[in-house]
Amino acid sequence: YDIANNNFEKLKWVYRHWFNQLEVAEKESGLEEFFRKQILDFSLPEEFQVEKKVSLSSGGDLLAVDVLIPENTPHLFDGIRDFYSSADIVCANLESPVDKNKPIGRTQLPGQPAKMNTSEEMFQRFYKEGGINYFSTANNHSFDWGEDGLFATLDVLKNSGVYHSGTNRSLKGQEDVLIIEKNGVKIVMLSYTF
Repeated sequence: YDIANNNFEKLKWVYRHWFNQLEVAEKESGLEEFFRKQILDFSLPEEFQVEKKVSLSSGGDLLAVDVLIPENTPHLFDGIRDFYSSADIVCANLESPVDKNKPIGRTQLPGQPAKMNTSEEMFQRFYKEGGINYFSTANNHSFDWGEDGLFATLDVLKNSGVYHSGTNRSLKGQEDVLIIEKNGVKIVMLSYTF
């Protein structure tokens, strides 16, 4: 959509992406038929023998700004804890910095991109109540508050004892690969942005 110069397109974009997000493919796009034809049976051969097992669950973006704050989310994980948080490795994308020295929430000057910042209290809810033990940090908001915000976030992650990859303090840290070993199985966690 050209939302820069067309008021109708701006309204349409706001409506479709904020108030009424798409839940089905647009008419005649062919996407519904494409997904209907996919074979999603991942059964193992009968002779396959399990020697070691590890479970992994994955969630999307954790962007605790606007109304996603501690006061509004006392039951955030109640409905999913049994299947999401019970895996050996519980993953999510930490979509914003966590820096107690920056304004919490969304900060935006007219004509500028928004800067996001999640409170430490919400971050603790993610890993303590949600059971998230791996955070990907490479995303479009990871550098919202510059190097200070990035380093503050890395401190919070380190102090919490969770696994994380995607952003680092140095080039050497960037070149290291996070390997998580659970139940005798090694899993490499990669997270990149540009």
